Amino acid sequence: MSGFSRRAVLAGGVSALAMPALLRTSWAADTVKLGCLFSSSGTMANLEGRLNYVAKMAADELNAAGGVLGRQVEIVVTNPASDWPTYAQMGRQLLQETKVAALLGCWTSVSRKSVLPVVEQNQGLL
Repeated sequence: MSGFSRRAVLAGGVSALAMPALLRTSWAADTVKLGCLFSSSGTMANLEGRLNYVAKMAADELNAAGGVLGRQVEIVVTNPASDWPTYAQMGRQLLQETKVAALLGCWTSVSRKSVLPVVEQNQGLL
């Protein structure tokens, strides 16, 4: 996969970092956390599981170039296990407890529909 493709995976999450309303507690640290909601087990693992690695490669590439606004990007990987309610549960945990700046993931429309109320309640970004 080209460098451009890897960087494109994080473009939405990283671009959110420039918007003050979306900055979370993780912004005060030396790293910016982005949460991944891609399943590495279950029926969606064959498609989604690879995207965890792509996100990590993109973060490594960004970090090697100095990070984002001087901060390193940290990818927090979860495994919703292709279970739709688990996507929402893990999204909530990433936003509330891990304090990620944005969420990446939700390959299918049903996983996005499961996570959307959580993202809206927590004023997050998917």
